[in-house]
Amino acid sequence: MQNFITEKIFIFSVINTIMGDTNMIEKCKYCNKDIIIKNPNPSRGSLHNHISKCAEYKTFVNTRITPDFISKEYINLGKSAKQIHDEFGYGVTSIINKIREFGFHLRSISEAKKMPNAIVRGEQTCLELYNARHPMCRESSSRVAWQKRLFDKEGITTVFQRPEVIEQISKTMAGREGDRMVARNRISSIHKKIFDYIRSRNIVVEIELGLHYNINRWRFFDLYLSDYNLIIEAQGDKFHANPKKYKPADLIDDFFFHGTVQDIWDKDRIKEKLALNAGYKLLYFWEDDINHHFDYVKGVIEGQLDWRIDEDCKIKICNESRAYLKTI
Repeated sequence: MQNFITEKIFIFSVINTIMGDTNMIEKCKYCNKDIIIKNPNPSRGSLHNHISKCAEYKTFVNTRITPDFISKEYINLGKSAKQIHDEFGYGVTSIINKIREFGFHLRSISEAKKMPNAIVRGEQTCLELYNARHPMCRESSSRVAWQKRLFDKEGITTVFQRPEVIEQISKTMAGREGDRMVARNRISSIHKKIFDYIRSRNIVVEIELGLHYNINRWRFFDLYLSDYNLIIEAQGDKFHANPKKYKPADLIDDFFFHGTVQDIWDKDRIKEKLALNAGYKLLYFWEDDINHHFDYVKGVIEGQLDWRIDEDCKIKICNESRAYLKTI
């Protein structure tokens, strides 16, 4: 396997004591010609320019970068021109020119980023730099530092908490979801079912109420009825680990969470205490009840809609909500 021509063979250096210039002679390993370089650039220079015109190098490339070679390395194996360069020593420009010459599709930058090889390399780089697979993962040091800067400067931990961003997202989502104003994300089917029922009663309901938890964390709640100071949480059976289907020691391992069911329940209890300490009422409904026992869900909600909050009314905690949590 040939070494790439940037692995230069240094013959000698001449120091010009008057001008302070450094002259260097490099030898082209294809035509064996000596190339004099003045004030050499460590990465590119006269040798690089010579190689682009060297007839022997062009012959060398033409005999090795063939259609079969491009088909195997670039198309089938999905390697980038840079990877082929690193492995075989051929110039990146020469590889790209041959891909075009042979009529193969040259991947765009966005296409190249989606290639399995590029994804793996990106994750490896992030693990080396940030000890995380992505620079904005929650455990990444870069994300923690970024959130701290945002909090110190603006009192927020993500750009999505900026009023102008929330307003723009709301306008965009309103166009897609009608009058369902979504502050952060699209609502799931079980959230939508409760949302539509509440709106059918002509009651104002907000989506994704955020409460500040600590310097780097917020906790978000599914639905909020401001006139009743009532939070409603639609609990996905898997995402929140329905106790009818899971045991405390069961392991949940998916894209969003890795840990035991008890870990999930502990996180939900933290959210519950946060909301209760802030003076909110809470209702919890499991996905199974929303999908199969919705009359029960509506009955519990109706029981709370008689308690409209005013300045002289003491906030009362929903017994049905507490009963749900005690089943965990």
